[in-house]
Amino acid sequence: MWSKVSASDERLVIEILSAEEFPLWSAMQRADRAHSLKVLRRLMEQRPTTSRAEKCAALLHDVGKSVSKLSTMGRVMATLLGGCTPRMRLYRSHEAIGARMLEGVSEPLTVDLVAGRGPDDSLAALRRADNV
Repeated sequence: MWSKVSASDERLVIEILSAEEFPLWSAMQRADRAHSLKVLRRLMEQRPTTSRAEKCAALLHDVGKSVSKLSTMGRVMATLLGGCTPRMRLYRSHEAIGARMLEGVSEPLTVDLVAGRGPDDSLAALRRADNV
């Protein structure tokens, strides 16, 4: 299903994220960390001139999901059924929550992209890369 995050993957993340951002990425579920690396690689492949802030957004775009502490099945239910419970509502609000987690920690562009806003070209590229 989800691949493990290798030592070389983690070194790449450490090269990109700041010392303040890395613990937030590390606290994400393993599947979310692996997914974020796939998004990062697709983004860099599609846009070779990707900025550091955009790379950080690729790695941290789902950081707000960690707050809900939902299992994979809970996430599927939240996606299909909506915000029936407080934890499902947290999960469905992950973009806004993630942006708040990154305020004062990340560059403004990273915060904006995680929140689902920002320059159209950057946001579109991130969304294309996230479509995995």
